[in-house]
Amino acid sequence: LRGAREAWLQVEAGNVAALSLYRSLGFEEVYRYHYRRRPDA
Repeated sequence: LRGAREAWLQVEAGNVAALSLYRSLGFEEVYRYHYRRRPDA
């Protein structure tokens, strides 16, 4: 990352392949987002 000290990613919890890849590259989970969806009318 050419001198960057931090990098942040946002990945869907169900994207197991991406989570596995990023963990293998040294990324770790810091926090989670929870989105609320309006129920269908």
